[in-house]
Formats: sequence, structure tokens, C-alpha cells
Amino acid sequence: SCYTTDLRQSFTNSGSIVFPDDTGHISYSNSGAILNTGLITKTGTSTSGSNTNTIYAPTSGSGTFTIASGGRLNLNGAGSSIDPAGKPALTVQGGGTLGVTGSLRVGANAEVTGTDTTLEITGTLQVDTSISPTSNGRIHLAGGTITGDGNVNVPSSGTLTVSGGTVSGTGTLAIASGGHATIALTPTIALRQGWFTVDRPVTNAGTWTQTTDATAKPNCPTNGGASCLQTLLYQSFTNSGSIVFPDDTGHINSSSNSGAILNTGLITKTGTSTS
Repeated sequence: SCYTTDLRQSFTNSGSIVFPDDTGHISYSNSGAILNTGLITKTGTSTSGSNTNTIYAPTSGSGTFTIASGGRLNLNGAGSSIDPAGKPALTVQGGGTLGVTGSLRVGANAEVTGTDTTLEITGTLQVDTSISPTSNGRIHLAGGTITGDGNVNVPSSGTLTVSGGTVSGTGTLAIASGGHATIALTPTIALRQGWFTVDRPVTNAGTWTQTTDATAKPNCPTNGGASCLQTLLYQSFTNSGSIVFPDDTGHINSSSNSGAILNTGLITKTGTSTS
């Protein structure tokens, strides 16, 4: 609880909330919550990894998060929502990382925009309408869950990276031509020994790369033994782009009759097999 502002009533921000380093946090009790229609920004770099500034208070509003390159800010408030009623929604920019460590609900046209700007999900992200990484932005699923009725769209200028976790809900996961999804699973942070569980339809017109994190490769059976490091499909996967296996360690499995790949594009193994 060190270096913490404790909110006990509402905090309405139409200006700027600034975190210049890693040491400040905003907590809450009773009815404490943040309504942000302005700017929440991290101006300095982070030197303590994920142990950085954290907003524990539930946060809502249509404001913008700007995280400087090399910086990180965590949202850990249970029940946070960024205008899920269809107004302008979450915008993350600046080249740094906004970590969703609690639960966050986002509305229409949510964007993670700008080179190296990252939305990292270790908690739960509920998408009501859509979310997209644009202008070389990135969504990183790191053992958390993406759910909801909305679509996760990866355009030609965006990237989805997955080290583990679950994508579910009634929306689609759509990788456009020129977009990239890199599934580099890591059992130390992923769920169920490194599984990526996909329980929503996938359409891939870009590049889907199935592999493992470099540190996990020596410990992963190349035949997928012990259910290690797999993408597990519960619904259809329509591929008109490329599915790429760069080494022996990535696997795609099915958990139900609906989990199947329709391939009208290219499935390729680019590396040599050593096993």
C-alpha cells in the first residue's frame, strides 16, 4: 500500500492524470472510482517490469491512455468499463504497455495504436463491439482471457501475440491480409501447460505463426506429448492466408466436432525437423 492515493468517493478526470515513474498507485474503498474523459498517461520508462504503477480503482469513460515508450501502467480495477454503450472507446497509444491485470470491458472501436504500443492481458478483457491493434500496435494475450460479443480484428498494420490464455465469446478473431498472429506459447505463464484455447470462429487472411517461446522449446515434446504448447480449436478456423510452423514445437489441436480448419490458403513448415 506504499505510495498510494486511496479514493473513497468519485474522481472525475477531464484533464490529465500523470505517472512520471513506477512508484505511484491509485487504490479505492467504498464508492471510490475514476471517470476518465481526459488523459491518463505514464511519461517515464518502467524499470520494474509488471510491478509498476497500478490503478486499482474501477475506471470508466472515453478518455485516452498514453504510455511512453518503455513505460507500463496496469489497470487492476474489477468491473472497469470503457464506455461499453457504443460511445468512443478505449484508445491506447504512445509506444508503451497498458496491462489489463483485473477486468476491463470495452465498447465500440477500441484501438491500440502506434509502434510498439501494447495492450497486455493477464486478466479479463470483455469486448462489446470491436478492438483492433493499428499503426503497428499490438495486443498481447499473456495467460488471460478475451471474451464478449465483439470482434478482435487484426488489420494489416497490427499484431496479435499470444503466450497463453483463452479467446472465447460470440465474436470472431479475424486476421486481415498483412496482419500477423504469432502464437509463441510459454508454459510458465500460459494456462493448462501452454495451451491457447480458441472458442470463437477464426478467419485468417494474414499470417498465423504457431511456435513456442524460445525458453520453452527444450522442455516441450516435439510430438505434443503431455498436451504441451498447443492451440486448441473449439470452433472453425478458416484460412485463406498462411499458417506457418517455423520449427517442430507448435501444434494445432481440436477439442470438439466444430474445431476444424478450412484451408484455401497455405499451410507451411519453414524450418527443418530435428526430431
